[in-house]
Amino acid sequence: MGKIQRPTLWKGRADGISGGSLLRAEVRALLGIGLGAAIFAGAWAVYAASSSSAPVSDAGRDLVRATASSSESLLLGGNLSQLRRHISSVGLLESVESSSITLPDGSVLAHSSPGSVTLSDAPPTWEGAPAPASETLDRNTGLLRILTPLQITGRGSAALEVVLRPGAPRAPNASLIVGEGAIAGLAMIGVLVVIGRAKTRVRAILAVRGALLDVGRGERTREALLVDERFGAEARAWGTLLGELDALRAARADEAVTEALETGGVSGGALGEAFDALWQGVMILDEGGSVMYANGAAGVMLQTRREALVGSPVSSIIQNQEALDAVQGVLRGRDSGRHVVEIDRSSGSEGSGGSDEGGESGGVLRVSLRTLGGEDGSAALVLIEDVTQQRVADKARNAFVANATHELRTPLTNIRLYVEEALDADGDEALRAKALNVINSEARRLERIVSDMLSVSEIEAGSMTLREADVRTDALFEELERDFEASAKEKEIELKFDLPPKMPVLTGDRDKIAMALHNLVGNAIKYTPAGGEVVVKVEEADGHFRVEVKDNGIGISEEDSQRVFEKFYRARDKRIKHVTGSGIGLALAREVVRLHGGDISVESEIDEGSRFTMSLPTLAHAA
Repeated sequence: MGKIQRPTLWKGRADGISGGSLLRAEVRALLGIGLGAAIFAGAWAVYAASSSSAPVSDAGRDLVRATASSSESLLLGGNLSQLRRHISSVGLLESVESSSITLPDGSVLAHSSPGSVTLSDAPPTWEGAPAPASETLDRNTGLLRILTPLQITGRGSAALEVVLRPGAPRAPNASLIVGEGAIAGLAMIGVLVVIGRAKTRVRAILAVRGALLDVGRGERTREALLVDERFGAEARAWGTLLGELDALRAARADEAVTEALETGGVSGGALGEAFDALWQGVMILDEGGSVMYANGAAGVMLQTRREALVGSPVSSIIQNQEALDAVQGVLRGRDSGRHVVEIDRSSGSEGSGGSDEGGESGGVLRVSLRTLGGEDGSAALVLIEDVTQQRVADKARNAFVANATHELRTPLTNIRLYVEEALDADGDEALRAKALNVINSEARRLERIVSDMLSVSEIEAGSMTLREADVRTDALFEELERDFEASAKEKEIELKFDLPPKMPVLTGDRDKIAMALHNLVGNAIKYTPAGGEVVVKVEEADGHFRVEVKDNGIGISEEDSQRVFEKFYRARDKRIKHVTGSGIGLALAREVVRLHGGDISVESEIDEGSRFTMSLPTLAHAA
């Protein structure tokens, strides 16, 4: 029997994206900005330093600071030759005895005397900390030795040493300081712009990198490793690669089984170890439908010892009639291709027999069958996969779509009805004003629902970002109180806000923080029966801004409390079946708060109520 042709996994492309070409323009821009700023700052510092003189104690520090600033910029840009010329030019000043830059291990990177340099090229990075800043005055010669540490981001630390003669240059004037500050600011803006552009352009590569890291942690399922195709050509190519890899795995399995049948068995040796290493269950059936071989995963999935599987008829192992009919069709040669059947064991009706180790555990198994040994159907390969999580995810998504459709329909219906009422008001301004208020409220509700759905998509794609700015919490809670005042009165719920006299100003994404608070307060009102109470308490302590939303509603069981922050999950309490919801509000709120460096916790008891606590750092930056 011929060998099975393996699919080709990699195909070279001349126009493929590489890390070097992807950021080439950004790197050139960054180096250009840094180099220009460094040269201009150094020239300005030398000019100002050589224009007049004053005692060493007045001007030495300013000259060293100017030299240190320009040296750090040149080191960051990697321009070693320009750095050495700059240090040499500083050493030529009449007031300077010598100047040098050394690494923590004592290697001399640049010196006013070129013969003292011990490194021909600067390493990409280095370790160690330089000597601390110091000033040493030689009483005999009057020379002042000033040592200044340098910090080069992404590379390491170094030290600038300048030895000054008596009569060192004067301190730079105000215009010099302002000029250097402007140049440094320009360089920083350039760096931020370049980093922003680079992040946008390599987003797809970062997503693929995350999938590769998951592979390194042991993940092998195609569904978990797929990258959203909206990321572009790289994501689509990654999906194609995963498909070809699945095809290669199947081809290898077929080839191994075929070789085993030809050589008379797979129970031992390297081939048996290979089958036992698979996470899918594998069984080989003879022409009569009895199990010739089963790997360890098959025993686990069918909840039967592997020793008990071998020799047993497949009808005693699998009771699903559709699967048994498929087996018979494959063995009798009626179906020479691949046949797939899914067995749902969650109801307990699809069990496995012959087990001494427990009953059914539920779940969904995908059973794939194909003929082995030619068209006469002399044997069959059975591949078993556990697809329970995939089906749970599909079910959750379907439920989310149904709930989201209902939630979208309600505000749209209200808007349509009140538009008609406003049109028919016939001069009744009070009625028209009421209709417009309802339309505005329902439109904002609709906007929040759509925003939540878009935010979930961003979380799934790993592209959620924050637009940071100052957040005035006093205005935020005034808006929150206005938004929920009507719904609380409608349900006869007392809504209280316990706010401190002075509310802090946070740094974060105002819209996303407001969304998290709306979800917490809205949930409390939604699950509190008429006549109940919802209290929103705010406090600032220990560098954290805490918001506590407490209700005396139906409460949450301990089991559900551990899962209420999962996407699409809804508590199994029968009392909330009539309450609509998408199951994404709390998951979205926690994700947003964690992006700001905080967290949300819950404490609850059945029939006693719940307390959700949101905590944000006082200066809330993205984590």
